[in-house]
Amino acid sequence: SFFGEFTAKIKGSNISKNLLRKGIVGGLDLNRSFPELKEVYLYSFSEIHSPGDIQKLADALKKVKS
Repeated sequence: SFFGEFTAKIKGSNISKNLLRKGIVGGLDLNRSFPELKEVYLYSFSEIHSPGDIQKLADALKKVKS
């Protein structure tokens, strides 16, 4: 089994809505617990996610950030 996580700083408050439209549950908004981490989201994955799932998230985040 494996578990991975990463953070991403993404401007704009619609990131979770945009990802959900693609069938992806958005990351955890770290600003809620850590006010200094504005616009930083935590994403995680485990063995239940396929490499394709992880790539889908990476591709969606690239599009949102650009």
